[in-house]
Amino acid sequence: MDINFHKNFSPLYIALIVMFAMLIAKDVKASDPNNETFCLAQNMYFEAGNQPLAGKIAVSQVVINRVGHMNYPESICGVVYDSKWRENWKGNLVPVRHQCQFSWFCDGKSDDPEDSKTWIECLTLARNIIQGEYGDITEGATHYHNVYVNPYWADSLNETVRINEHIFYKWESWQIKKVWDNNIMNEKKNIKCIDYKYNEDKYIAEMIEYVNKTYDQHYSQNQYQATEFIIDGGHGEGFCIGNILKYAQRYGKKQGHNRADLMKVLHYALFALYVHDLEVDKRADL
Repeated sequence: MDINFHKNFSPLYIALIVMFAMLIAKDVKASDPNNETFCLAQNMYFEAGNQPLAGKIAVSQVVINRVGHMNYPESICGVVYDSKWRENWKGNLVPVRHQCQFSWFCDGKSDDPEDSKTWIECLTLARNIIQGEYGDITEGATHYHNVYVNPYWADSLNETVRINEHIFYKWESWQIKKVWDNNIMNEKKNIKCIDYKYNEDKYIAEMIEYVNKTYDQHYSQNQYQATEFIIDGGHGEGFCIGNILKYAQRYGKKQGHNRADLMKVLHYALFALYVHDLEVDKRADL
């Protein structure tokens, strides 16, 4: 009798792999009361499961580096699951969609690994990384992103290395101090961290970056720019509101839904605020 291995034994083979993976996961949790290995492996699986060894080590080292950094949680699981949280209709805390440090954790999809072979590899590798078997090949990185995207924060950090499909970054020393000082001030003032539902904090930061990049287009040192002539001439409010309407109406018409038009709307709104406060001050002086 001919026996087709793939037909007769493949299901059994797959079942054995799954059982083995479950046993390893249970063993990891049993020998790791804080589940640090499990957390690191889970992040490795979803962030770099399809990458070579160096890619897996690199994204995991970022987690390790954050644990030792004053601006992040003090545990591996704390770093991996660092997120803004909300209470769902069942009364359970869940991460706010797209408001976490690692996108897989709050994308609304299942967090259960499906590729057993890769999951076993990540569990084993995570344990070795925690035990210090590998050095820091990221050169102290605390951030990274895929080569196919360009996040708003990338230009503000110091690029260290590129490994497989990720570019790695770290804080400059002055940035660490600034964030640390801000955290201390917020604690002293008892400022509540707001759970921004619509990523307002992200867009405010992006707006600041946009203004900085386009600053020379609007101003030049020791010289006037057209906007300043208009404002000084007393026509600033109409000029700003006119441009706000201009770019708002152009959005969706010229070159499709041009995101830059929305940025210009916001920028001229900032000019309008300046003109408003300027006029208020003038009236106060009368």
